[in-house]
Amino acid sequence: MRKSKRNVADSLDPESLEVRGCDQEEYLQDNSLNPGLLGWSLNPDLLGSSLNPDLLGSSLNPDLLGCSLNPDLLGSSLNPDLLGCSLNPDLLGSSLNSDLLGSSLNPDLLGCSLNPDLLGCSLNPDLLGSTLNPDLLGCSLNPDLLGSSLNSDLLGSSLNPDLLGCSINTDSRICSLNPDLLGCSLNQNLLGCSLNPDLLGSSLNPDLLGCSLNPDLLGSSLNPDLLSCSLNPDLLGSTLNPDLLGCSLNPDLLGCMTETPENPSGALHRPVVLATGRWRDVLSGSSSC
Repeated sequence: MRKSKRNVADSLDPESLEVRGCDQEEYLQDNSLNPGLLGWSLNPDLLGSSLNPDLLGSSLNPDLLGCSLNPDLLGSSLNPDLLGCSLNPDLLGSSLNSDLLGSSLNPDLLGCSLNPDLLGCSLNPDLLGSTLNPDLLGCSLNPDLLGSSLNSDLLGSSLNPDLLGCSINTDSRICSLNPDLLGCSLNQNLLGCSLNPDLLGSSLNPDLLGCSLNPDLLGSSLNPDLLSCSLNPDLLGSTLNPDLLGCSLNPDLLGCMTETPENPSGALHRPVVLATGRWRDVLSGSSSC
């Protein structure tokens, strides 16, 4: 139970009050002091001090009273373990995780919102403060990777360092493709193909992959029905009617237009391939190109 004012006053040392330049009665009538403080066993140096009044009567560790801490600390809700610490004064008042206290981290780390798993890590200081996946911690990746937004599946891979940071499909990992492929937007079906490198980056139909066509075909806009055909290479890239594919016609016929009295508009001369490999006209008349 708290002592009464009279008992507290009787227990005060008048001499100690006189040293302060006041008498016992003036001290008791000082409205700026919380009467609840009287009778405490606090350090007498506290009485009448210019401390923040919010501190008086608080339940702070008594070791705080009279300390030489930054006044901004007083009244804070910091963990009592902070009191008297030798931390960088910039730390005081911060909302750091208590696990940071007393750590040997780089002072630049203090105040950051890093994952506590980072504490004490030997990572490159450039990593601190980043939003990297915690799986990166302690990795032996090329430092150029740090801070990137790469898929975590890439971590620790043996990919060409030129790959790091690219947006390649994860299926390309550890592929043996020509490095010129990296970063391209090719269909994933291209991975590992043995196509001519001139194909890489093209917008060819996936049906072209692995074909044995003349390299002059690659990148063309030919109908996929042309693939594997045995046509004269001069045909490749032409706009011939698909009905011509596979025919054994005279190459001079290709693209020819026939005009006859029965066909005044000059319709395309369409041959029909016979079982014997020979051909005949489907148009009336016997005119040829």
